[in-house]
Formats: sequence, structure tokens, C-alpha cells
Amino acid sequence: MTDPVVGPGEGVRAASVGNVLSGRVEGPSVQAGSIHGGVTVHVHHAESSSGAPRELPARSAVFVNQRVILEALSRLWRSFPDGVAPVLALTGPGGVGKTAVAVEWLTGARPEFPDGELYADLGGPRLAATERLETVLVRFLVELGVSPRRVPLELAALAAMFRSVTARRRVAVLLDNPVSFAQLRHLLPGSAASTVVITSRWRFDWLAGQAGARIVDVGPLDAAASIELLARLVPDERMAGDTSSARQLAAMCDGLPLALRIVGGSLAVRPSRSVARVAQRLADERTRLASLTARGDLSVRAVFDASYEDLPASVARLYRLVSAHPGRSFTADAAAAAGMLGLEEAADALDLLTSASLVREVAAERYGFHDLVRLHAVTRAEEEEHPEDLSAALERMLLWYLRGAVVADLALMPGRWRLNGDYDDQRARQDGPDTEAAWAWLETERENLVASVLAAVERGFDELAWKLCEAMWSLLFRRGYHHDWVTAHEQGVVATARLGDRRAEARMRCQLGLAYQEINRLEDAGEQFAAAYAADVEAGHLRGQATARELLGLLEHRRARYDAAIELFTSALSLNGDPRAAGILWRHLGAAQLGAGRIDAAFRSLDRARASLAELEPPDRYNETRTETIRAKVYLRQGRPEAALASLMEALGLMRAERARVQEADIQVDLAEVHLALGAGAEAALAARRALALYEELDTWPEQEIRARLETIAVDAADGSG
Repeated sequence: MTDPVVGPGEGVRAASVGNVLSGRVEGPSVQAGSIHGGVTVHVHHAESSSGAPRELPARSAVFVNQRVILEALSRLWRSFPDGVAPVLALTGPGGVGKTAVAVEWLTGARPEFPDGELYADLGGPRLAATERLETVLVRFLVELGVSPRRVPLELAALAAMFRSVTARRRVAVLLDNPVSFAQLRHLLPGSAASTVVITSRWRFDWLAGQAGARIVDVGPLDAAASIELLARLVPDERMAGDTSSARQLAAMCDGLPLALRIVGGSLAVRPSRSVARVAQRLADERTRLASLTARGDLSVRAVFDASYEDLPASVARLYRLVSAHPGRSFTADAAAAAGMLGLEEAADALDLLTSASLVREVAAERYGFHDLVRLHAVTRAEEEEHPEDLSAALERMLLWYLRGAVVADLALMPGRWRLNGDYDDQRARQDGPDTEAAWAWLETERENLVASVLAAVERGFDELAWKLCEAMWSLLFRRGYHHDWVTAHEQGVVATARLGDRRAEARMRCQLGLAYQEINRLEDAGEQFAAAYAADVEAGHLRGQATARELLGLLEHRRARYDAAIELFTSALSLNGDPRAAGILWRHLGAAQLGAGRIDAAFRSLDRARASLAELEPPDRYNETRTETIRAKVYLRQGRPEAALASLMEALGLMRAERARVQEADIQVDLAEVHLALGAGAEAALAARRALALYEELDTWPEQEIRARLETIAVDAADGSG
């Protein structure tokens, strides 16, 4: 057994009472400052018991030392001012081990409470399970030595006697599951030298507001502590012999001590059962809660049910509906969409769910489930909601994410053409966020957006799936989240193929092909671009055809087939009259002409690109900047590194402002070459190292020869040998 952290430890609170008779005194005693003359003491029948009451539940034989929480309790205990009885409250979900932590701390602090330890489980909000206060107080008084004949009947008189009896004592009172301050106040001892510790699944406002408690949240055990607990429960080396399965078990139990004890107990009494077999059984989320039940009344579900069944009906329904959320965290807005509630009503419901430890606040105004609680919410939803209602709740949340993504994407790339008509509606409203707010929303919700695509495809919301992919473009393309980009768009292709929407399928294939190209899967990229072009030809969609040919041209440029790229870009220009698209295509054409050694033609094409982009309102600074980076390459080819440096430094500032990290890395590549041409070896090496660091951070790399060149510059140029 792990030794407990000593409770309060050094720096114990001063007693604050000047003339105190401490501890248990058997028989008559006199307490006085000084005595003069003769004193006669008349002794009545002594009210005593065999010793100080020690009612605390037994310490857990397999307690895993939660040192951080135990030290926090000691620190908070010492923080109470003299003359104030400390009240500590441990809150957290059912089964997390709040009472075990309280008992461990109080046992370590036992020397501070020589007059006894009292305990009562008040049952929580369920009236049938609540122990009557009168019963608790009678037991406390008798344990403290009051004759049963002298115990009053009325609650107020009982509470008054309890305060009187404890007024000169140092006792600890552990109370599980109080439901109100009106209940708790009758159980507060009368001495400032006593301490009350409360445990509760509910984080009631009155704990701090009226009881003055210092609150400590008890969360699940981490992976290491979970495995340690399992090893103590199953001491026959099975855990040590299969560490992979042990880690899986710990994860599937979500660090919940109750779940771990059930699993460990099952293994302990079945010495021939392997850890891997139990892990395999728990792997199925549909049956995991049912599996976490021991014979008798020990059940993870029962613990969660106890909190759930105390909820108001409307809050319980939101708990069920929000279990359909596709991601790991959500806001009150998303919950409001699930439940068709107003934002304030949803926020109030989430506050109550947080107080009940069924939902946790994972960040400011963001909520989530512990894994096992989420499974409980899913189970209750499947039992109590019609499947169509759950599907509708999911659809409403997906629509909420789509609207948010459309608004943010449009704010960041207002000139890009989109297939989704929702963009036209948003343009008409003209109420979008600024770019900082748009980036912040997209970054915060990125995981939820990808999860929404996957959930949409799984549940057959195919139109929502491809629209979500299209709306994530600015985030995925400019930030270079290639894994998310590929994951979402591969499913987007599945969705559009199932829909039979050839234009949408071409859109998805174009965006997926670009992701493949970014990660050097060039053959896969070519297949997607060719399939997109075929789909747009079949659909008669000229704009889409132009995009597909543009991307095929970029692929040919990547392969250094400059003449083929020039032909594709030229044909794409003939299919597209949009000024922004034309500006981008002229830029591509200029880059291909530079690659082919046609310097004058490249300058003319870049001038045409600049002119086309200048027509746009609002301006497209991103594509204007990319045009200037190509112009810098032309300057360098002409032997004009000073002009190239000026263009690149301006471009670098603009790309940083646009948060286009991949393009920032590309500019650092060009800067390394320009600094070399200027004879500035140290600056060249610095630019090369910055480019390498950005590519590594983004987990995306240029062609192998460019990477090798950067690594050479980073080393050789710094010492003057480059």
C-alpha cells in the first residue's frame, strides 16, 4: 500500500481558542486560568464512551496515491483563517474515487482530530436514499458521548446540541452527497478547530457561496496511475506481461477507479483469463458499459444513472441529444442546435450538466464528455429517443458547423468561386467576421469539422459532407493540415459519388488531388485531376473544367514538363473569364514560362496576372503576393538579386499576415538562394533553416532535391563554403 501524504503537515493552523480542553477526558475535570481557596466539585453521571469515534470508511487497500490532490487539500486546509472551521469539498463524476481520496487525506491528518471522525452518506438528491438529518445527528451525538436519554427530538435542538458538544473539540466530519446548504448547516460542528470534508457528484453553487468551501475537482486517473491500480488488483504479473493490453484496458476504463476495480476484480478471480481477452471484450463501445458491471450492485452505469435521473427532463434530453455530437468538445451554440434551444437555455442546461459531473468544461465555454460518460449518454439516448430524432439532432449540429465554416471561409478567401450556394446567401448578408476571428474559429473547430465530415458520410448526409469539405478549403490549404485534408476529402469523394452529383464530385476530386500533390503522391493527384475533368465535361461545367485543367497544368509544372503545363494553362484561360481565376492562371503561366526559359514571356504573363487581380474588390492580397514571389524568381534568373530580395521581403510579411505557413516556407527557400547570390552566407543559412523548420512543423516537404539543397545551404553557407 502506498503511504499516504500526511494531511495538513507542517504549518498547522493555530487553534485560535485560548483556553481549550483538548482531546477526550474521562471523568470530572476542571479548566480554569487560576484557582484560589477551596473548590468543591459536584460530579453527575459521566456521559462517555470507550474512546473517540472513528467512523471513517476503511482506507482502500489499493489506493493509488493521488499526491497532487492530497497536497491541494492540505494547502487549502491551511489557507483558512484562524477562527474559521475549514470546509473542503471534493467534486467529480460518480466512480472517480472522491470518498477514497477524502478518507486517505483524513487518515493522514488524524493527529489533527484527536476528538474523533464522524461520517454520514446523505444520499444526494434522491429523496428515498437520503438519510434523515435527525438520524445522523442522533448517531453523531451518541458517538460523541451524549447519553441517548438526553438527546432531543427536534432537528433544531439536535443541531444546537451538536454544536455545543463539539464547541471545544477537534473533530473531522466527512459527509458524502449533501444536497443543500439547508441540510449541511445542521451538521457543521461548533468549533473552529474542527474540519468538514464534503464529497459530491454535483458542483453546487452553495458549496462555495454559503458553506464557504474550498473546492477540489477529482478527475480520472492518468494512464500510469490506472495501470498501477490494475497491477495492484491483479498482482500475478499478467499486467506486466502484456503492457499493450494493460494500456488498452486503462484507456477503455477512462481512468475511472470504479471501472478499473471492476475490471481488475474480474481478472483477479479468474487467474486463467488473459488481459488481452478482457481488452478485446471492452473494445466494443456498444457493450462496454454493460461489461463494466460486477456481480452485486457494483456498476459504472448505475453510478451515472444516479446523477442522470436527478436531472430535469429538459436537461436530461439535451444530455441525450448532444451525445450525437461528432467531436470531442463543443460549445453551447452547438448544443443549442442539437436541442433546438436558445443559446441562454442551452448554456444553463450545460451548467447544470457540469454541476452534475456528467459534462465537463474542457476550456473556456467549451464542453465535453469523459469517454465512459459519453457512452452512458449514447446508451440513454438509444433507449429513450427515436432514431429519427437522434439523426435530426446530428444533422442540426452538422448544419451549424457548415454555416460557421462558410462564414469563416468566405471572410478569408472572398474571391474564390464555390459550388455551394450558401456562399451567395452569406455574401448578401455582409455580416461576416474579421479575418482574425475567422481564423480563430476555424482553428478551434478544426477537429470537429473533420469529424463532422466523417459523421455526415457515415449517416448518409452526403450533401453536407462535400459542402463541409469545400468550406474547409482556406484552413486546409493555407495551413497545410494534410492529414485532415486527405481524410476529409477522400470521404467527400465517396459522398458525391453516392449522390451522383458530378459537379460536386469533380470539386472534391480537385481538392483531394491538390492534397495528394502537396504530399508528393503525384500519380494519385493526376488520377484525381483527370477524373475531375471527365466529371465536369459530363456535367457541362466549364468553370470546373477550367479548374481541372489548371491543376493538371500545375502537376506538369511540378514534373518540369513546362511546355505541357503552358498548353494546359492556356486552354484553362480560354474556359474561364473570371478576373480572379484569370489572374491566378496568368501567374501559373508566367511560372511555367520561367521554367521553360522564356523570361520575357514570363514577365508579360506576370503583368497580366497583376492587372487581372487589381480589378478585384475586395483585393486578393494572397494571390497578388504569390504573383510577386514568381516575379522575384524571374529577377533572380536575370541576375537582379537586390530586386528579388525586395519583392520577397514584402511577400514574406504579407504571407505571415495571411497565416499561409506553407507559402511562408516556400518564400524562405527563395530567400536562401537570393542571399547566396548576394554573398550573404549567414542570412542564406538562416533562411534555409527557417524553411526546414516550417516544413517539419507542417509535416510537408518539397521535392527531395529542394530539401537536400536547403540542408546543404543551412550547413555550408553558415561557414562560408556555400
